[in-house]
Amino acid sequence: MTDAIQSAAIDRVLRAHFLIHSLSQSEADDAQERLASYINLLFSAGEHDLDRLTMCGIAYLRETQADAGPAASRENFSGL
Repeated sequence: MTDAIQSAAIDRVLRAHFLIHSLSQSEADDAQERLASYINLLFSAGEHDLDRLTMCGIAYLRETQADAGPAASRENFSGL
């Protein structure tokens, strides 16, 4: 279940990300799914600040986007 804070953070991050990156529908769906999972992980670990969740989400998508090259590893992403 997604909390209102989580939903707001996901919405903020996706709006910012989609302003910068032009994604196909499948790429956008994948980004949203990965981001929701990551925000849920942070929230369940005790991070409930909307601004921090948003910034962590932006950093996560930036570091894990598919066209970022080999330096972007989804499995090894540790946060900010």
